[in-house]
Amino acid sequence: LATKDPLWLADNFGNSAEWLYNLARGIDHRRVKSNRPLKSLGGERTFFNDLVTDTEIREALAHVCTVVWDRAAKKGARGRTVTLKLRYADFKTITRAKSVSSPILDGTSLLAAGQAILAPLLPTEQGIRLLGVTLSKFEGEEDEGEDDAATPADLLSLI
Repeated sequence: LATKDPLWLADNFGNSAEWLYNLARGIDHRRVKSNRPLKSLGGERTFFNDLVTDTEIREALAHVCTVVWDRAAKKGARGRTVTLKLRYADFKTITRAKSVSSPILDGTSLLAAGQAILAPLLPTEQGIRLLGVTLSKFEGEEDEGEDDAATPADLLSLI
């Protein structure tokens, strides 16, 4: 869009042309809304050397979960959905999520949920260069009807 002139934009986008012209040039006069409700909280780590063993990957998961839980605890955030993000050595990125029926109340339960998501992905044929964990679906948000819910007790039994 940044390479197009305003007339081309008007012909193709009508009333939105000026707005798109400005956005493509980094011009946006809308106010920043800093008091929006928290929707998710996460962390990820990129590794200098790809992780190849199950032990290395599980240790990295534990570290990232600790970071995420520390952030969640500071904000008093209790979520029901855990998302795991993996980027492989070939840069293919996958995400997998699991929702539980009641909010995750501690770091042990967050790690258990992460381990439950990770388990079917191991062993991996290639190294992991990035691992991330996100906690979402916080208390008070609308339920969209996850059908694969598990209780925190179910997750703890996986440790």
